[in-house]
Amino acid sequence: MSNSNHYGLLFSTKEVSEILNVSQSKLANDRSRKSKDMIDYIKIGRCVRYTEDAITSYLQSRRISADA
Repeated sequence: MSNSNHYGLLFSTKEVSEILNVSQSKLANDRSRKSKDMIDYIKIGRCVRYTEDAITSYLQSRRISADA
């Protein structure tokens, strides 16, 4: 379960993959290749965590306006 701290909620790769409906391996591949589509993350030891703000920013950057 996610913990609240000074960064807000932190989400595991599994949680983010479920939220975004993508595979955990897609997230891992993006991190490993430093893809431009990569979601910013925090690494604590071997643990990868994503902030709520990083997920929101990622989704905002993928938004396609009806005006476009």
